[in-house]
Amino acid sequence: MKISICIPTYERKEFLKEAIESCLNQTRLPYEILIGDDSKTSITENFIKETYLDKNLPVNIRYFRNRSALGQCNNVNFLMSKVQGDKLMLLHDDDLLLENAVEDLCRCFEKNEGIVAAFGKQYLISDLGDMLMDGSVDLNENYCRTKEYEGVQESSVISGILQQFPNNAYMIESEIAKNLGYSQEYGDACDFEFGFRLGLMQKKLFFLNEHVAKYRLSENSVLRNNSKDETAFQAVKIVLKHSEDNLYDVNNPKIDNWIRSKMPLAISQGILTGKTLIALRWFFSPYYLGKILSFSGVKRMLMFVTPVSIALKINSMGGSFLS
Repeated sequence: MKISICIPTYERKEFLKEAIESCLNQTRLPYEILIGDDSKTSITENFIKETYLDKNLPVNIRYFRNRSALGQCNNVNFLMSKVQGDKLMLLHDDDLLLENAVEDLCRCFEKNEGIVAAFGKQYLISDLGDMLMDGSVDLNENYCRTKEYEGVQESSVISGILQQFPNNAYMIESEIAKNLGYSQEYGDACDFEFGFRLGLMQKKLFFLNEHVAKYRLSENSVLRNNSKDETAFQAVKIVLKHSEDNLYDVNNPKIDNWIRSKMPLAISQGILTGKTLIALRWFFSPYYLGKILSFSGVKRMLMFVTPVSIALKINSMGGSFLS
């Protein structure tokens, strides 16, 4: 089994160094590490050449400098197209693999015939790399990565929708990943959309109830900046749109609960990013109707009828709109 690890990067040399070293310190070494560099400067390029290329390392490191930046999605797609291994892993340049990650995920494939992807739990770490234990527990519980879900998943669709399938540090059949690809259409929700479409394939997904990676809560992290992007908005839009294809039951309790939990933030993001008509339709939908007269519901009413600059201030009143 040959494992290729893809690392897209942009102007984060120090984080990238940690990511690469985490790949080189594996108990079972990968076949190759591919780095796609969108950086504007030559700092990362010089660092990679001086540190890793032509150094007789036990792992082949292949570096690609994108002279014209490809953007996150196309950078990932480019790296996947260059993969020579039969399995691949995606690792964001500010995240880390635990030393057992490749070995443990490979074992999932070896012991479970027919699975196409395997993934485990993640630790949450700070910018400086400090472990955030309470946050780590919440992260895995929120995304259904706990003991009760261990093994082959009963529904790959639900696994994708509930974001149990992670945004990186997973292992997947290379050809499937290449054929799926990442879509630019959904911005910061491209990771969700990839996992969602993987789920729609109705293939076997395996969850390993062990930690395999560290997810860094950096300044650019979606977890930290979820009020500034469209991640929840796009995710809800994707799920509701494809429910019309009758590939899954949107009234399934798990899916219904997921939509209801995402809807408050999705409505706010829709208002703040100019998707007002969709946000208004969702505001009066069964998924939010019971919250209209709540404090957060009244705040959203005000956001609908005010300029964005004022809506942003309303959005910040009384804390987060995550609830």
